[in-house]
Amino acid sequence: MQPRSEPNSRTSRRLQSLPFRRLAVATLFAVIAIFLPYSPILAAGRSVGAKHSVPIGGCDIKVPSPNHKLLAEVICRNKAKEGDIDRFLRVTDGAGRKYDLIFEDSLDSDLGLKRGEELLWSPNSNEFLINGSETAISGFFVDVYQIAPKEVEKFDVTDAAQKDMVRSFPPCKANVLDERECHRMENHPDYNMSAVAWVPEKSAIIVMAQIPCSSSYGGIMCQLLGYEIQVPSGKILQRLTAKELKEKWQHDIGWRVSIPDPPYYKPPKSK
Repeated sequence: MQPRSEPNSRTSRRLQSLPFRRLAVATLFAVIAIFLPYSPILAAGRSVGAKHSVPIGGCDIKVPSPNHKLLAEVICRNKAKEGDIDRFLRVTDGAGRKYDLIFEDSLDSDLGLKRGEELLWSPNSNEFLINGSETAISGFFVDVYQIAPKEVEKFDVTDAAQKDMVRSFPPCKANVLDERECHRMENHPDYNMSAVAWVPEKSAIIVMAQIPCSSSYGGIMCQLLGYEIQVPSGKILQRLTAKELKEKWQHDIGWRVSIPDPPYYKPPKSK
């Protein structure tokens, strides 16, 4: 993506103020995240992503499949440490076989526990997805579970979308972002990914991808794209701008989508 051309004086003033406006918004989010307990409602309105999903943030929650032949349950049990709760996922298939799965963990996470917050079955009852997050403003993820003969397989289908976000909004061109940090983002992107819907008559989901609204991401903070992603391969079938995502899928998204301001890049180096 090429840096923007030299703006006129009015536009220049607007652009100069843009980082400060974004910093103010990011500071507000950071204060909320620090001083209030985590809440998916705080994070994204009524849900993490999918409007028609079932909240699973608590315990002993049963979510039957659309054909009523399968069942996904969130079950809680006390750990040895007093007051500490262990949540796990139990899937019962059409033959009555039960599969217990760990669906929350802190592995490969710098932020904390990856907590599942909502579940959405596919229309054909062959798969379901779980949206979750790590904090109120970042660490949003989606996992897909596919029911196969005699097993349930878990897939992360967002790797290609993460890499496309890096190409679409190059971190090392972002204003107010140091070189060491931008290279880390390029090599290990971990942007917010939430599924909003299953695509009718396809084994595919619509994923909303966003760079967290934090000043840590400089001039690319809050940038947003949508993806139609094939399950379970993770192949990108269609790429959507923020405007296209809002126009086509707002009715499936659990909160009102806002179109972000354009990214703010460093000025080109003089030769």
